Amino acid sequence: MKKQHYSIHQASFIKINANILCLSLYLTCGMISLYFLNYEFLAILIPLLIFFMEKKSKFIKFHALQISFVHGILFLINLIFNIVALLFINMYTPDVNSTMQILSATLYALSIILTGLSIIVLIIDCIGIAQSYKWNTFQIPFLGKTISIAVKEDQK
Repeated sequence: MKKQHYSIHQASFIKINANILCLSLYLTCGMISLYFLNYEFLAILIPLLIFFMEKKSKFIKFHALQISFVHGILFLINLIFNIVALLFINMYTPDVNSTMQILSATLYALSIILTGLSIIVLIIDCIGIAQSYKWNTFQIPFLGKTISIAVKEDQK
């Protein structure tokens, strides 16, 4: 994970230090993901709202966009798994016993995968909390470089 250090500054749209804003974004989105699964879309929309409201700070824009992308990927994977589970339910309805066995095995496997992905996202959120508090950005592999380019292009 590539890091970049920023100097102390405030957000342009609210009088709060940029690191505290980013830290609270990671914390809020992590709590939404853990406790309010039906409202996971808020973990995407809240950072995007901050991204578009912030005019000056690349630090805030980077963290907000990265949080939004990470939680967006988790949301899409969760949505795809739910659709797959519904398809399995509809495909195997004639024989109830075999349907229940297949369905329970499928849902169990999907829940294990989703739990693992949720733990990975929680770890990313914890790293984000620690790094944003220290005024650092960290680039998640495969995602961070794209976000850095997007934030730099947005500032031009």
